[in-house]
Amino acid sequence: MQSHPIRSIQLKTFLTAGVPVTLNTDDPVRVWTTIGREYAIAEALDFSLIELLGFTRNAICASFTSRSRKADLLDAVPQWQMRYDVQESYLS
Repeated sequence: MQSHPIRSIQLKTFLTAGVPVTLNTDDPVRVWTTIGREYAIAEALDFSLIELLGFTRNAICASFTSRSRKADLLDAVPQWQMRYDVQESYLS
């Protein structure tokens, strides 16, 4: 995990600057990863649950799906926030 890109690019610096960050696998077969593994690594690197949910929200906004599908997916994010009793408000 020391060489993982999340660590090497100082991702917290981007978050602090307001850069919309997403987690991706791009080509999971080629890079031997899954989206779940990328989220687990981010959690292990001390990203909070609210930051992880923010990554998810950003990914939905940047996706190439329809506006209605984006709206449905974005509506589900606060449900995850409530499910895990996340008190911070990064998801506005």
